[in-house]
Amino acid sequence: MSTAELRPATLADAPAITQLLNEIDRIEIGRPETDQHTVEADLKHPETDLSRDSWLAFDGGLLVAYGLLWDESGGERVDIDHYVLPGHQDTGLRLLAAMEDRAPAKARANGAA
Repeated sequence: MSTAELRPATLADAPAITQLLNEIDRIEIGRPETDQHTVEADLKHPETDLSRDSWLAFDGGLLVAYGLLWDESGGERVDIDHYVLPGHQDTGLRLLAAMEDRAPAKARANGAA
């Protein structure tokens, strides 16, 4: 069972999130491709309440997983971003479960039955 600390993201976390996403970029495509401005724009998404719709997972001070949830569809669809470093799948599953728990309330708040 994972012992990584989970907490909501803040705008101040943008550099660490950018670093995580670039590490995942390197693994997936061989080069960093994420800029901090993009991460900041995502964190400022008008349909996201960071205190309830974002998650960071730290293992020994290292950011190992990140999740962001939003619903701009009027209740038809909840979108998520979910990133996990290799070797931290248990943490990634915990984060995904938290996102799945939040999604129905997010959709209802935006008009879903």
